[in-house]
Amino acid sequence: MEPPPSLSQPLKTSLEKRRQQDQLFLLNPPASQQGLVDLSSNDTLCLRANPSVRKRFMAELNATPDFPLGATASRVLGGSDRHVMQLEKYLADFHGADDGLFFSSGYDANVALYSTLPQQGDAIVYDELIHASIRDGIRAGRASFVQSFDHNDVDSLVQVVESLCTSSASFLEGSQTIFIALETVYSMDGDIAPVAEMISRVKSVLPEGNFVFVVDEAHSTGLVGPDGSGYIRHLGLEREAIIQMHSYGKAPASTGAIVISHPVIKDFLVNYGRNFIYTTAPTFPAIATT
Repeated sequence: MEPPPSLSQPLKTSLEKRRQQDQLFLLNPPASQQGLVDLSSNDTLCLRANPSVRKRFMAELNATPDFPLGATASRVLGGSDRHVMQLEKYLADFHGADDGLFFSSGYDANVALYSTLPQQGDAIVYDELIHASIRDGIRAGRASFVQSFDHNDVDSLVQVVESLCTSSASFLEGSQTIFIALETVYSMDGDIAPVAEMISRVKSVLPEGNFVFVVDEAHSTGLVGPDGSGYIRHLGLEREAIIQMHSYGKAPASTGAIVISHPVIKDFLVNYGRNFIYTTAPTFPAIATT
């Protein structure tokens, strides 16, 4: 049944506008890529159809022949079985962190992070080219101050942080937190954030250490660092004030994402992260691919 005109007409108008701008998304099956170089997807290591990866996945399934087909519930209501908890421990060790919380996607992980962690009175300072999922999380959150800085520009970042300290003494005193949102590798241009310099400069402005870098490693996972463990580990910055988000649907040709940080961050997300609480836990086949 078609929606009433009061709804369908504005929807059609918006879709037609997109079509005229050549921006209309259409869901079509992919054409054959035989003999072509794939420059449009995130399958950067060409693992999606790799026979060795498929063989290991099937071996994982065969090793657990009685695996449950469905997760049955949210992880806070019985969907948190031993397999996903073992995976979280493995991935936390792999990325050089204390603990981790697995999400169904990088989008869910980012929205949960930014809508949950910043408290009233806190600030979020973000690179102007951050992903849409981070922007959506910021919009849903409670941070009192939100401001962007020029892309990969350390001086611009420092200027914004200094302006926050001028506008609110709580930042200079260390009683409120400044969250700094960025990606380590930006997918559209392939440029890399100067994370080490950013941390060093922000430390000089905030001597009380009341800042947290929240880094999206979606496009470095599998490509950068020891065994593809990410850019932060490549730099040896795992023990700095950093929360990492790694997603596995790109270079690793898998699914899901993990937030890597201190156990108190994990506990807070488990108890207050609506994107985690109100979604069904990942199934065993999904876990087995990661």
